[in-house]
Amino acid sequence: MCLAVLLAATAAHAQTPVCDRGDRDWEMETFGIAVPSPPPVDLSRLPTRLIERHYVGPYRMAAMLARGDFNALQAHWDEIAALTDRTEQMRATVRSLDALEKRGMTLLHQAQAWHARNPQSAAAQLILATAWKHAAYEVHRDRYVPERAGGYFHRPHFRARQALPLVDALLAQGGFYAMAAREVDLPVRFLLSDADLDAAWNRYLELIEFAPHYEWLYLRAAGHASTPHNPQLREQRFAQLRGLADRLQLPQPHRTTLDQTLEEFVRGTARDPSPQVWRPYWEARVKVAPTLANTAGWLDAEHRAGNWTSVIGLADRMLAMQPHHLRALERKAWALRQLNRPRESYEAVFAAMVLGSDWASNEIVQAHVHGGLGVSVRDFDALYAHCALGATLGLASAANCLGSAHTEGFGGAPRNNSVALGWHLIGARGGHASSAHDLAVLLPRIVNQPEQKQAVELASAHWVRRAAAHDHAPSQTRLAARPDWGLLCLPDNRTWFRKLYQRWFSGE
Repeated sequence: MCLAVLLAATAAHAQTPVCDRGDRDWEMETFGIAVPSPPPVDLSRLPTRLIERHYVGPYRMAAMLARGDFNALQAHWDEIAALTDRTEQMRATVRSLDALEKRGMTLLHQAQAWHARNPQSAAAQLILATAWKHAAYEVHRDRYVPERAGGYFHRPHFRARQALPLVDALLAQGGFYAMAAREVDLPVRFLLSDADLDAAWNRYLELIEFAPHYEWLYLRAAGHASTPHNPQLREQRFAQLRGLADRLQLPQPHRTTLDQTLEEFVRGTARDPSPQVWRPYWEARVKVAPTLANTAGWLDAEHRAGNWTSVIGLADRMLAMQPHHLRALERKAWALRQLNRPRESYEAVFAAMVLGSDWASNEIVQAHVHGGLGVSVRDFDALYAHCALGATLGLASAANCLGSAHTEGFGGAPRNNSVALGWHLIGARGGHASSAHDLAVLLPRIVNQPEQKQAVELASAHWVRRAAAHDHAPSQTRLAARPDWGLLCLPDNRTWFRKLYQRWFSGE
C-alpha cells in the first residue's frame, strides 16, 4: 500500500519539466518579432549643448548603427582609414569599436543588416565581428547562475566563433582593416583555446609595432597576457611588452605606467579589500606617472571609499585629459548626487548617457519616475524624449522605457503590445531585468502558434531565470510559482528519486 502511494505521488510529479539543455542561445531567437527602429527625438526637451559637446567623432558610431545609417557609418570608417598619423588612427579605431561595449547584443541585428547589405565592405565586416565579440563577453561576464551552469561555455564560445571568419577575412586582406581586426582578434580568441590565443597574441604585437606610441595598446595586451595560469608564459609575455616599449620608445610617463600595470597583475595590491591599502597605492602611482589610466584607478579607489569631493576633483582632472571619458562622467554624476547638487549631477549623467552609459540612461528614467537630478517628476513627454535619444544610442534601459511607453501609452506612444515586445527584446538582450520579465509575459501572448509553444515556453523560462538571477523581485516571484522554469536539462541532472522511478518503470 505504501509503495503504491509512493509511486502514485512520484508519477504526479514526473511530468516532463520545462527545462533547457543549455545548448541553445535563446537571446538570439526573435520568433519573427519585428525589431523596431528608434523613434524621432524631440530635441526641444533635451540639453542640446551637451549633445553637441559629446556626440562627436567615434562616439557617434553606435548611434549611426542603431539608426541604420549605413552610409554615414561607411563614411566614418573611410575617414579613419585615411588618417596618416597611425597613433591617431588607432586611437579613433579603438574608441569607435569600444562604442559597442555592452551594446553587442542590442545592436547585433543592425550590424548584421549592414553586413548583409554591404558584404564586401571591410568596415561592415569589422563592426559585425566587434558586435559578436561584445555579445560573447556580455554572456561571459554575466552573473546569471543557471546560464553559467548550463551554457557558460557554449554561449560565449558560439558567439565568439561567429566573429572568426570575419576577422580572418580582414587579416588576409591586409592594410588598415587587417590592423584594426587585431583589436577584435585577441579578445575573441582569448575566449577559445590556448592555441588560438597564442596566434592572436603574436598578431597583437604586430599591431603595437604599427602604432608604437599609442599607450592603450600596451595596456590592453597586458590584460590578456596576465591571465594564463602558466606563470612562466605570463612572464614571457610581460617581457615581450617591456622589450617592445623600450625598442619602440613608448614615451613617458606611459612607459612607467606599463611597468606599474605589469607589476600590479602579479602583486594585486589594488584588489586588496582595505581602503587603507589601495587608496594610497593609487595615489602613489599617480604621483609617479600621472596618466589617464592611473588617474582612473585612483578615481575608482576614492569612489569605493565614498570620498565624493575627491571623486569630483579626479574626474575633472581626467576630463581635462579626455573630455569624453565615460567612467569619469559616471563617477562625477554619482558624487554630485551624493553631495546634493542635482542640476550638476544631471548634466554629468546626461553627458554619460550620450557617450553610451546605460547606467546613466537608467538614472534619468528613474529620476523622471521617482524624482531626483532636478527633473520634473512624471513629466512623461520629457521622459519619452530622453528614452528616444537613448534608443538611438542602443541603450537597454531606453528600450525598456519605450517598451513600457507602448504598453502604458505615455509620452504620446500608441498602445501596441507587439511594438512593446520588440523594444523589450532589445532591452532584455542588453541585460535589463524588467525587459526580460516583460518579454516573458508578452511573448506567449503575441507568439501563440501551437508549433512554437514549446520554444516560447523555454525562451520565457530563460528570460525569467536571467532576470531573477539579477534580483528582479517580480521575476523571482514568477519563478517561485513555476519551479520547473528553474531547471536545466544538464547531463544526468536527475535526482536519485527520479532515477529510481524511471528505472522501475523502464524495467531496469
